[in-house]
Amino acid sequence: MFPKQGYGVELRNKAGADASVSLLGMPAEADWVFSAPFSDKTMLRNAITYDLGCKMEPTWQPRYKWCEIYLNGNYNGVYMLIEKIKRGSDRVYVNKLKPDEIAGYNLTGGYIVKVDKIADLSSAEYFYTYPTNRYYNARNYAFTYVYPKYNEIVNQQNTYIKDYLTILENTLNGSSFKDPENGFRKYIDLNSFVDFQIINEFGNNVDGYRYSTFFYKKKDSDGGKLFAGPLWDFDLCYGNVYYSATNLATNTWLYPLFGPNDGFPMHWWVRLMEDENYHYIFSNRWKAMRAGPLNTDSVMDDIDNHVKYLGEAINRNYARWPELWQYQWPNAFVGTTYESEIDYLKNWMKARLTWRDGSILLSTDDLVTGGEGYNVSVFPNPVNDELNIRLTTRDIKKIEIEIKDMPGKTIY
Repeated sequence: MFPKQGYGVELRNKAGADASVSLLGMPAEADWVFSAPFSDKTMLRNAITYDLGCKMEPTWQPRYKWCEIYLNGNYNGVYMLIEKIKRGSDRVYVNKLKPDEIAGYNLTGGYIVKVDKIADLSSAEYFYTYPTNRYYNARNYAFTYVYPKYNEIVNQQNTYIKDYLTILENTLNGSSFKDPENGFRKYIDLNSFVDFQIINEFGNNVDGYRYSTFFYKKKDSDGGKLFAGPLWDFDLCYGNVYYSATNLATNTWLYPLFGPNDGFPMHWWVRLMEDENYHYIFSNRWKAMRAGPLNTDSVMDDIDNHVKYLGEAINRNYARWPELWQYQWPNAFVGTTYESEIDYLKNWMKARLTWRDGSILLSTDDLVTGGEGYNVSVFPNPVNDELNIRLTTRDIKKIEIEIKDMPGKTIY
């Protein structure tokens, strides 16, 4: 829908067969994506997200390189050369699933599926799950085949992955979903779901949990639970969407916004956050990330480094596509300069990080250190605009209190 087009690229040899080639220093492969930043006028939202994903490890996230493209000899602007999400030793490392692997451990992996738009697909290219246990306001989800492809997967494999996802949903929706042995933990890789949620919540991603939402599963003999990810398509987040006040805001959660229609996110993360242990794992992971890759200074430095690296390529791009001061769907902010677009992005991110710090549930040990013998409690939890500190002491004059924010900076 944009004049600056993105491209999927398949490399072939002279005989017409796939040819794995290393491009710009990335591991050799035949399938690549030339992503064309356009409505994201900073051109950075996807890059920053992939940077964060790669730092969160150990799951694979798409690598990329900046480049400028000449199409048939004509300059076409700044692009991101991105690794396409697919199975491979240097991509999503799930087991190769052969057509004759139709029983036992061989049947249990590997699979890659995604929840995405299906309007342009044939009915053979996706499938629905139909859980018998229902969760209020949830809908049936359509899963698209990524690996094996819809025209290569055999019946037994097709049945297996459908049944696995259906059993997972029935477990999530059931009354015993918190059970440590037979609840949802039996079927999902907890850490990958937490990390996937942290990134989508940070960006308040309007497409989060509903479009470009990938999952993969390895063989049971190789730790075969369902993983969330990899990350993909984050150009409409970090405040770059006018049509949703909730997703534009810096002070709202994303995951509870599920509903009965296809345009709403999946309810899986709503259900997960109802488990106190998962909620604490999420909160502690957020705290750890704020001390590392999600530290405000680190995120701002990443933005500055990208701008410095792109240099004069930014001017060349906008000489080719003079749209900086014009509205492009779905811009919520239209700056008059590239610098104003960067400032808007930075300010939105800072506000989002600050709000998120005060909106997560923390354990007493996370909230209070050095208060031994004083019976210190802090409430409400999560803390937002106001907090109360309750303690027991013989002499209030001997009490010294220091309050730090999530990254560790003293604020009082």
